[in-house]
Amino acid sequence: MKYLFLSLFLIISLINVFTQNKRFSPIYKRITKPLIIPFLILFYMQTETYNNLLVMALLFGWIGDVLIIFHHYLKDGQTYKIYPIISGLAAFLIGHVFYIFLFKDNVVFSPLILAYIIVYIATNISLFKIGLLKSESSLLKTSQKKLLKTAILLYSFVILTMSYFSFYVNATVFLGSLSFLVSDTILSLKEFGQVKLPEEMVMITYILAQFLIVLGNI
Repeated sequence: MKYLFLSLFLIISLINVFTQNKRFSPIYKRITKPLIIPFLILFYMQTETYNNLLVMALLFGWIGDVLIIFHHYLKDGQTYKIYPIISGLAAFLIGHVFYIFLFKDNVVFSPLILAYIIVYIATNISLFKIGLLKSESSLLKTSQKKLLKTAILLYSFVILTMSYFSFYVNATVFLGSLSFLVSDTILSLKEFGQVKLPEEMVMITYILAQFLIVLGNI
């Protein structure tokens, strides 16, 4: 049964990535995206290494997927609403917190943490000082901009902590966390920097991230 769920996960993922192209109606990616993580969860639940923390991390990732879809739907309608994307970030953040608790028993503090601190500082400077958030400034109230900046600061701290902790689990899980970082970086550039990058890049790296983390915990 687990291989059936794995096959469905792979098939739905491929369909979603393939239909990100603008030649296809957005309905295809909106239908397939919420199905990706549930099939991955069902696959993982059939394994002998089942862990509730991992399932909860995937579940909140799925909630984030749904909320981000709603955000994109509003943007397609020429209306920018901050709360769906903030809610989506919150869901993903909670998912990463579950990953942190899953990985915490393996952690050893080492000079590697300095690299993560540098990445954290550089990332947020680029967002706030260089101006990746300026593209949305005319659409947001001052209070909304403060909320968005706070959310980004907190989210980037949590996901980098998750990635640092993953380094001490195994190579597969660590590669999954790095794929998460790449996916979120691309998404940030698209959402806040108005940089034109293929949507396929976001989904490929995101799907790979979740799959590698699951694979590394089997």
